[in-house]
Amino acid sequence: MSVRAGIVGFRGYSGAEVLRLLEGHPRAAPWLLDDLQDAEDRPRPSARGAPLRRPVTPEAVKQEKLAVVFLATPAEVSMELAPGLLEAGATVIDLSGAFRLRTAENYAHWYQEPHTAPGLLAEAVYGLPELGRERLRGARLIANPGCYPTAASLALQPLIQAGVVDRACGIVCDAKSGVSGAGR
Repeated sequence: MSVRAGIVGFRGYSGAEVLRLLEGHPRAAPWLLDDLQDAEDRPRPSARGAPLRRPVTPEAVKQEKLAVVFLATPAEVSMELAPGLLEAGATVIDLSGAFRLRTAENYAHWYQEPHTAPGLLAEAVYGLPELGRERLRGARLIANPGCYPTAASLALQPLIQAGVVDRACGIVCDAKSGVSGAGR
């Protein structure tokens, strides 16, 4: 049985990578969910033929019985779409930073703008399986971590567990990037 997976933002780098991975998975059936940024109908090569397309609406998610929807969208778009997709019964995996922080106050502090779906922040599970696999089981909303937090968390965790790092002093990670490090 194939898992039906929707992808919003499939024209961007992250969304295209999700599509590529799902197309290569033997038990995944990718669906392209058109948002404003995906509305242009450009041809795209595909190993298994073109994935099916629908508008990104809760009704389409219900009708096509999509089990999961990947949001490869800017944070403000993820905040707008996630509530309806969750209500439609899909698990949402957000690739933006929209649901990575636990409170609207922290989000506003770090992103310098208000969170428009604060009621979902407490429900979101940080999607780093190496540090919280059990919390991911059964989660309805998964906040995919960014590359810097993943690298820093995985490098620091063994040091913290070994008692080498004094957390009371705080931890500073100074990371450098080329042009691809556009996150916050």
